Amino acid sequence: MNINFNNLRKQAILKYNALVKKLNQSIIRENLYSKPNEHDYEVNINGYVLIDAETIETEINDLRMLIGTIASVYETDNPNFIDVFTELYPDDKKEMETLDLNFEEN
Repeated sequence: MNINFNNLRKQAILKYNALVKKLNQSIIRENLYSKPNEHDYEVNINGYVLIDAETIETEINDLRMLIGTIASVYETDNPNFIDVFTELYPDDKKEMETLDLNFEEN
């Protein structure tokens, strides 16, 4: 059986580009200072990425699905093309990481 994965691969590239675009737009490009907590000193956050996690949620979830799908594909009787997803996560309860949006707003 021949399977065409071109659309899956194209979607992965498009989602990756959308994510990187949002991250690039969120890079702080000036000398700003922040104090991470009351025990630390102020640090220059120029070059840091400051973005609301919900802003990138769609792209992260879509990439997770696409990568998981690609990783699960295998070819029967071909030891060079195996299901790497199951190899990495042999326990049914283990899965790829998800974006943690469980936080409290101050």
